Amino acid sequence: MFLINFDDKGSVRRFWSLSIRAKIILLVTLTLTVSLCSYLYIGTTLIIGDKVSYIYDYNLSQSRISTQSFDSWISKIVSNTRMMGAFLRSDGQYDREFGETLFQRFDKSIGVESALFFRAQDSAFVSYAAFGQEQTVLEGYLVAMGWTPSQFNETEMLLGTNPDGKLLIASHGVDLTGAGVYLLAVAKPDAALLKGVGSKDTSIFLYDSAGKRLTSSGSDQALGASGELSEKAMTSIVKELLASTFPSGVREWVGPKKNDYILSYERLGKSKFTVVASIPKATAFAAAHALVQRSFALGVSILLVSIGLAMLFVKGLTRRIRELWNATRQVSEGDFSVRVQTESNTADEINSLGQSFNTMADKIHELMAQTAEKARMEKELETAQVVQSRFFPVQHFEHMNLTLAGRVVPASECGGDWWFYAPIGNRLLVVIGDVTGHGVSSALVTAAVHGGFTMLIQKFMRDQAKVSIKEVIETLNAVVFAAAKQEATMTFVASLVDLDSGEMEFVNASHRPPYIYRQEKIKPLMDARCNPLGHDLNIQVEPATVALEPGDVILWYTDGVLECTNPEGKTISRNSLVKMVKSLHERHASNAPAICEDFMADTMAFFGPNAANLADDVTIVFGAVPPNVQFQKKSFAA
Repeated sequence: MFLINFDDKGSVRRFWSLSIRAKIILLVTLTLTVSLCSYLYIGTTLIIGDKVSYIYDYNLSQSRISTQSFDSWISKIVSNTRMMGAFLRSDGQYDREFGETLFQRFDKSIGVESALFFRAQDSAFVSYAAFGQEQTVLEGYLVAMGWTPSQFNETEMLLGTNPDGKLLIASHGVDLTGAGVYLLAVAKPDAALLKGVGSKDTSIFLYDSAGKRLTSSGSDQALGASGELSEKAMTSIVKELLASTFPSGVREWVGPKKNDYILSYERLGKSKFTVVASIPKATAFAAAHALVQRSFALGVSILLVSIGLAMLFVKGLTRRIRELWNATRQVSEGDFSVRVQTESNTADEINSLGQSFNTMADKIHELMAQTAEKARMEKELETAQVVQSRFFPVQHFEHMNLTLAGRVVPASECGGDWWFYAPIGNRLLVVIGDVTGHGVSSALVTAAVHGGFTMLIQKFMRDQAKVSIKEVIETLNAVVFAAAKQEATMTFVASLVDLDSGEMEFVNASHRPPYIYRQEKIKPLMDARCNPLGHDLNIQVEPATVALEPGDVILWYTDGVLECTNPEGKTISRNSLVKMVKSLHERHASNAPAICEDFMADTMAFFGPNAANLADDVTIVFGAVPPNVQFQKKSFAA
């Protein structure tokens, strides 16, 4: 694992080059880490936030409890000293022996150091008895406090402190004579007053109205052994608390050594004595911080356990992915027999992917077999196409009285159209045929016809006097009948041209009629028609004759010329055919090869994109008679 700086392109590349196992583990780790950090941040905020009010309320309750304890202590002193005053005799004297015993009892139970019993008369005090200290010392306390007889007559109880930090409590009582008597008790408040009130980490302080500390309760650690909670250090903050208009409250205080404390205060209702409770902020929030730490430890434990479980899970997951990767690599190297192991009772995506891979491998294996078979067939078709191309003339026919040229565009690798010419002496035999359909089966029929035609030509060449167009039709009819067994037929036109006289004998076996363009007019040769070759073993043939004239253009073609369509579904009409022949004659005169090339180019241009996938074979043959030809005998109209 490593940290990724996405500003560094190299680091990003290294990240993406990691294995999928490392990426998943890294993703799980990052996700859990982010979740844990978010939980800790939110959890810490909530825990600390909840603890603040609780801690403040708890600390304030400590000062209130201490205040109540101090107030109860004062009330007990007042009550007990009044009880002592009740034993004055009617003559105003006091039983000193009994009073001494009673004082010692009170001294032990409530911590009264000394007591003075007196009356306030006019502007002076009349003392009766003193216990614990000299009477003059106790009377000096009254003078030092500035208390006057009038104050005692108006107030039930007066509180104060002497320079030694001792508490002076003067309260009104009644003696046996029914006259008013006052009791002055001197007590030293100490930690025993506040014992058990605060916790071991909480310090309790008692201050008088002048901000002087009277006593405190707490451990050395809580009181601040370093002096941070000394009376001098806390003087300013205590004076602020005493000057506050609120009788109680809580606030934070930073000590001289920058340690934070939480201070709460509570003022006694009948005096300006104030109890202050202090606790270090770190100590107060120690439980909250401990909870945060435990939460962090728990989160880290969960993170480590989750990473461990993720590694175990990812190991099994990536193992199957690696098996798939190895299988795909073997397939890419040509091994289509490889398969991955899948489980039928598992429906997860990896198992489904493995099943899909096996199905794909089966399909690819089948496809490769089909492709090999198709390649073999295409090779055979290419061979057949090469062989069939030899069935057509390899060059144009050139003669002073006639030129001849033809073009074939098959609809597939092998076509069902066929044409040929053979010069036999002073005569030229021109044939063109179209087997029903196209493709290999039609090409086989044309192969048989070409073979039969070749044998006839060889026969005619041996005895030129026996050249017969009728024999050509009858022989090739028998060939088609034998080859196709009436499953297919062949429309056919055979034309025999006498190059000296210009006479052309022809027979049309249900084929498209040839056209003769003469003196800007074109007409079809509709005579000498019979059944297509292969329709019946017996065929009736009656040839017809037409006389060619100088300037004539003869067009032989197959039905693909007029039946194939362009992308709009339109075909070449008869009128368009006439215009094309007329235009080409005007452009090239009697140049049959040029006319043939341009006619085929215009035809393919008309078919447009459909020319690449024709519905039928397209074959054209043009014969052209030069305009200055002088035939040996007079031509005649057909």
